Amino acid sequence: MIKLAAIFLLKCIVFTSIFTIVFFQYFPAPSSNSNHSMESTNHQQDSYNEQLKKSKLLLEENEALLNQSKALIKQQEDNLKREAAILLAQEKS
Repeated sequence: MIKLAAIFLLKCIVFTSIFTIVFFQYFPAPSSNSNHSMESTNHQQDSYNEQLKKSKLLLEENEALLNQSKALIKQQEDNLKREAAILLAQEKS
């Protein structure tokens, strides 16, 4: 009988501990310094926005470089075609 009561008590303690951990994970205790928390959130948002702007600029630069590379490849292909045509013309004559 005492063994069953001890097991029941142990189960209650484990359940209460797990419930407390999960509950406070989803519903954290309010911060006593909510103004500081708000400033921190604003700073994080500003930092995120700044990183987003930098990423967009880098993306635009990469797209410009990609377009330049495509233009150079096209130019090289045209040059190779011209050289091939010249070599064919020289072989025929």
